Amino acid sequence: MRDADFPDRFWFSGRFKDDTLEQEYWLNVRPVAFRLAALAAFLAGITWLTSVTHELQIQDMQQGVRLLIAWRVSFFMYCLIVVGALLSEATRAPKSWVRWLLVGWYAFYVSLVAVVNLFYLNYETTPEGLSARFLAISFWMAMSYALIGMLNYHLFQASAAFSVICIAWYLALLLFFQPGEARVYVITLTTMIPAAIAMYVSMRLSGRVSRRNFYLNKVYLDAKDEAEKANSVLSLLLTSTGHDVRQPLFALDLNATVLSRALDRGDLAAAQETADKQKSLTRNISQFLTSVLELSRTERNLSDWNRSSPVAVSDLFETTTALARETISVNQVQWREVSSALHVEASKSMVERILLNLIINAVAHAEAERILLGVRRCGKDVMLCVVDNGRGLSSEPIVLDSETYFEHRIHSADRASGYGLDLIFRLAQNCDYRLVMRSEPGRGVHACLRLPRTDTRE
Repeated sequence: MRDADFPDRFWFSGRFKDDTLEQEYWLNVRPVAFRLAALAAFLAGITWLTSVTHELQIQDMQQGVRLLIAWRVSFFMYCLIVVGALLSEATRAPKSWVRWLLVGWYAFYVSLVAVVNLFYLNYETTPEGLSARFLAISFWMAMSYALIGMLNYHLFQASAAFSVICIAWYLALLLFFQPGEARVYVITLTTMIPAAIAMYVSMRLSGRVSRRNFYLNKVYLDAKDEAEKANSVLSLLLTSTGHDVRQPLFALDLNATVLSRALDRGDLAAAQETADKQKSLTRNISQFLTSVLELSRTERNLSDWNRSSPVAVSDLFETTTALARETISVNQVQWREVSSALHVEASKSMVERILLNLIINAVAHAEAERILLGVRRCGKDVMLCVVDNGRGLSSEPIVLDSETYFEHRIHSADRASGYGLDLIFRLAQNCDYRLVMRSEPGRGVHACLRLPRTDTRE
């Protein structure tokens, strides 16, 4: 993926600027982050506990050593509590008390660093011992960066704040005790500052890689879901299209038999009536297959398939009515057309194809005798309506919406469908037109195609 396609992030922390995306990322990595934090807390507790072996040897020589030992052991026990809490909350939404537990861990850690540093620096009485102690402190500080960096793998600001506190504390100790050897200043500062920089760079790189992998995986999964959904829809379309085409083909075969018998009897009137039915059926199939080809263009996203332009509603109705009269026998239905001077922004061919299929569906499936082709305003949009008085689409009242149509069809046992209805809704979806159909048994279907209105005149 090109960097231009990658979401914007904050320069300092590396977080996504999109809070929703960052929250989704955190939910995705939280189990790993919590387990890593638990490991860091356990290592920190073990590290501070191992120093007790030295302090046990001098507990009778220096006052306060036993208190220091108790402080270290208490910190180790607290680390075990933190480890248990992090592991238990890794696979579920963490409670608010976990955050306060970690805040207490930070405070405990910083206080332990301060107490140990002051104790040993006051314990040393020679310049050489003081210098050696400062060298040891710088090592422990640098190691603490790594531990805190692991603990805050995805909380960059907390790690950076901890390193700044440690360096500021160390500089304050240098200023107060002022060890005489120059190597203390050179070695310790060149240990702590590069360690802090290394922690910063490593966390930036790891966070960048982690977020990049998360985003790529998200894009892949979203594309996979879309592909599976499209495949399910296309499979449904293939099945329903085969079913819808098979019905008129059976009718053609039956009519051919009826026509042959009428000719054998010499009944020219019956033969002419059957021939007219044949003509109507073949035109229906032709229009249906043409719609299938149009749908193929939209699915393949061929160039210029959905070029929108201002078009008059009257022109849409005129062309649609002409195509419908060529497809359906004039004597089959009673037409009523209520046109308008309004204009819409749409693909003329696609809108005409959808309206024509709605009309064919009303006659071929719902057996409508009257059809109204009308228009009405709806805010900034225009509703093109096809209303019939047929038997309806289902034995129960239903409302079908192009925004949720295939989701309902794929996951529901309700197979209510008209002649080419899946095809009609898919064309509307691919064109980003909203199509709503309301049907009541015995009271026909009310279908409305919603298009954006424009004031441009041709």
